[in-house]
Amino acid sequence: MNWQHMTMYLFYGFSGVVDVLMYTPLKLPVGLDRLLVALALFAEGFLFHFHDYQDATLTEHLYSLMSIAIFGAALCAMLEVFLRDHTILELFRASLFILQGSWFWQVGFVLYPPWGGPGWNQADPGNKNFLTMCFFWHYAVGLLSMAVSGFFSTWKSTLGKHICTRLSGKIQFWMLQKLQRLECFLKEQLAMAGQG
Repeated sequence: MNWQHMTMYLFYGFSGVVDVLMYTPLKLPVGLDRLLVALALFAEGFLFHFHDYQDATLTEHLYSLMSIAIFGAALCAMLEVFLRDHTILELFRASLFILQGSWFWQVGFVLYPPWGGPGWNQADPGNKNFLTMCFFWHYAVGLLSMAVSGFFSTWKSTLGKHICTRLSGKIQFWMLQKLQRLECFLKEQLAMAGQG
């Protein structure tokens, strides 16, 4: 493990510790959790940006695309320090984290193919063009997965409320019928007891 990875882990570690401490009785400033995740993202972004790729143009291109997602998420997190509970910013940051994660998989596939052998040709400009397009496909799939997840969670909660309301109404009607029958039964029993 090299110093650049250690530096990234250090800043993400600070962010994780503050995330945990936000839920303790300590009175930490509001927005400190977002500030530290923004700092961790900025540290990661600058380390990728200034990394020496030793004339590996395709590798440099892959990581420059990664930097777009990293710096975008860092900017969102920094804005969230001041604009708390802003749904659009939170969703945008989440989509960029999804993009960053899926793009790491793509980078690994390109540079270190799972079946072994050499990675993609570093000098072929067609690879750069294809991977740039592929980067935005990753983002589109990430946005689509967020939209589907949002749709089903909203649909499920709305449908659940509708079903519970209808079910509650049916249960109340059923219970009212049972109570009316019980009332009739008790009146009959009292009438029979009064006659006997």
